[in-house]
Amino acid sequence: MCIRDSYNLDGTYVNTVYGLRKILTQQGKKDYSERKFSYYRKYDKIYVKKARVIKSDGTILNVPKENITDITPSVLAAMNIYEPDQRQKVINFPNLEVGDAIEYFVVDTCYHAVMDSTFDTMYFFQEFDPVLHDEITVTGPSSMPLRYKSHNDPEGKIQFSKVEKDGKTTYKWWVDNQPKIIKEPSMAPFQNIAPGIWASTIPSWRDISRWGYRLNEKYIDMNDALRNETHQLVKNCKTRDDSLKALYHFVAQKVRYMGIGLGKKTGFDPKPATKTYETKYGVCRDVAVLLVAMLREVGIPAYVVYTSAGYKQYPEIPNLVWSHAIVAVPRKNGGYTYIDPTVENGMNLLMSVEATQETLVLTARGDSLSRTPYSPPEDNMGHLKATTELKEDGSVTSHVHLVANGIYDLALRQIVKAMPPAQLKNIFQNMVSSVYSGAKITEVKTGDPEDLYTPLTLDISFESKDFALKAGKYLLVKSPLSTGVFDPLGSYFLKSASLPKRQYPFNLQTTLATLNEETMILPKGYRVKAVPNPVSVKYKPVE
Repeated sequence: MCIRDSYNLDGTYVNTVYGLRKILTQQGKKDYSERKFSYYRKYDKIYVKKARVIKSDGTILNVPKENITDITPSVLAAMNIYEPDQRQKVINFPNLEVGDAIEYFVVDTCYHAVMDSTFDTMYFFQEFDPVLHDEITVTGPSSMPLRYKSHNDPEGKIQFSKVEKDGKTTYKWWVDNQPKIIKEPSMAPFQNIAPGIWASTIPSWRDISRWGYRLNEKYIDMNDALRNETHQLVKNCKTRDDSLKALYHFVAQKVRYMGIGLGKKTGFDPKPATKTYETKYGVCRDVAVLLVAMLREVGIPAYVVYTSAGYKQYPEIPNLVWSHAIVAVPRKNGGYTYIDPTVENGMNLLMSVEATQETLVLTARGDSLSRTPYSPPEDNMGHLKATTELKEDGSVTSHVHLVANGIYDLALRQIVKAMPPAQLKNIFQNMVSSVYSGAKITEVKTGDPEDLYTPLTLDISFESKDFALKAGKYLLVKSPLSTGVFDPLGSYFLKSASLPKRQYPFNLQTTLATLNEETMILPKGYRVKAVPNPVSVKYKPVE
């Protein structure tokens, strides 16, 4: 792969992409029968200059025009998203077989910079297939130099050269013979493991913060309908926090999330707050602007925030690569309270999967990079209490009570809202039957999933005639909570931890905890003969 970028003083640029790929497997044939190139009509346009198949015998098959289409990205269509300016050029390579090669040359012309008079880019030199050669060359005015940084390259495989000539500077990075990334379950984001470069002409993060503030302020508007709704929502609130939560829950519950996050090619302009309120749908930046307008209306200062989706940002390389927009409210003792109004069923203002993420608060004076706060495991815990009564004949009746918090509450609440009671009961019936043959669920009861001020509860009762294994005068039993079937969230997260050895960090995306308390009532005259030996294990935190 060869990339050529040439940028101008006004931030416009021409990006050319040349690719030559050999198809070695049936999976490779499937993966590379199409090539997709995204663009955003507000900023740029894409032209396919060359696309062809080189057959294994050397025959050339040029891709016909009808095999090059301009479409709405399939991911948007699948999410029922209307984003008319977000487009993709798709090249479909005909008659592709193992042993062939594909070759393409694509030109992306930016005629309107996202942020005037600036240029930024990032590029990665490793893929999920081996690479013989990969390079990126960036040329721009010497009076508008690039700041740049290579990352995830401990062995120094990324080579670099810099040439100045005729008032322009050319920067080139390349690698040779790069092995493929081996996919692992729950691995860190691609951007955090692949070697690559970040480059930018933007002077500082504060410049981006001020630019984003000016961009959003003109859309933070108010009219009578929105004003009346806002004051009606907080009229019975006694504290500032009560008002904040009331407005947060309204926006999260009543405004449908339709769209994708931010990014260099996905637009930064939100809809006016009044428009989002009227239509009751919007992307993250629209929803953030609406909540900011409502908070300010009741005297609570608030700002739109750009945030990432788990990938790193570097203080020395300011750039426009952000994936999401949320809200920040200044705290009296300094710092911010962060709020994500796109989370429909969340009790908490910010999900734990968004903890310790890079943020940039958009303010008039300009802010620097910051981070959302850490979310400890105890704030994302399922607390299970079980009471089991064992009978002399080996049968039992048991009741399990679960109280959920944080991410545990959010996941359970979404499941409960999505499933009718009978289906939920069947799921737990199958889970219990997998451990205790013949066990029968007698009741499944949940708290109110619409009450976002009270942690969700789940109560499960079951009975089993053959719970205990009889061994002479002894009864051998496996306590219900020790099976793990009543902690489905914990079990789900830990399924991805099965590899004996990992090359990349294990990333659960959230902290999580389960506290089990179990009481077993024995038949009259019985006592505990033996229990497993106690085990205490401590590990370092897992990424």
